Amino acid sequence: MTFSILLLICGLIIVFSSIGLMYYIYHLVLMDAKSRKLEQAKFWSVIASSSQNGGGLLLYLFKRRNTSNLLSASENKRFLTIKRKIYCLMALHLLAFLMSLAALIRL
Repeated sequence: MTFSILLLICGLIIVFSSIGLMYYIYHLVLMDAKSRKLEQAKFWSVIASSSQNGGGLLLYLFKRRNTSNLLSASENKRFLTIKRKIYCLMALHLLAFLMSLAALIRL
């Protein structure tokens, strides 16, 4: 019983951290695309954040490679804050996965 509750909690953490990752990647790509003055910045943000295997993010990185970054100091600070949030969510995601894996092994 306790293992199933632990698996449920880990699953919920993984789901909500995935939603948070998608949200922050959308905003990070949107800031980057606007600073590089790409046309249809929202379109590229949706494409980059929506694919599960990272294909959309890879397409965006190929699209932006020949442009220069024009972030101001305040935008750069916000950019780094969003990156830190993404790193924290990825660590939480990994921790929940490892905890669920440990619970499955003990079953």
